[in-house]
Amino acid sequence: MALTKTYTLTTWEVKDEGDFKDAVVQTRWMAKATIDGKEYEFPGATPFSTSTLEKADDFTNLEDLKEADVLKWVTDVIAAQPGYEQHIDEQLQAAHERASRKSPVFPWGGNEPLDPATTGE
Repeated sequence: MALTKTYTLTTWEVKDEGDFKDAVVQTRWMAKATIDGKEYEFPGATPFSTSTLEKADDFTNLEDLKEADVLKWVTDVIAAQPGYEQHIDEQLQAAHERASRKSPVFPWGGNEPLDPATTGE
């Protein structure tokens, strides 16, 4: 079952491409999902190129862009790539699983408790 996610832009890059000034060529974003009352994040990146525009009228000037426009581009790319959304969901679920683990102190001593959410295990 797919998780309910929200996406936010974290950074982007623009450059002049052909006749287009300040075209968005790279986005970085964060997918967030709440599982069992806790929020988990998965970072991603999506490149773009004006070469994929069907016609010049499809270009939106930088000053006219809205966050919702760019996020729609990102989520359209995610939806168009088989397995990509499932991968994002799996990574968010894995973060949840890691956070639910415990690393208690050995009963015989000699170790410090670890936070499994930060160890990547």
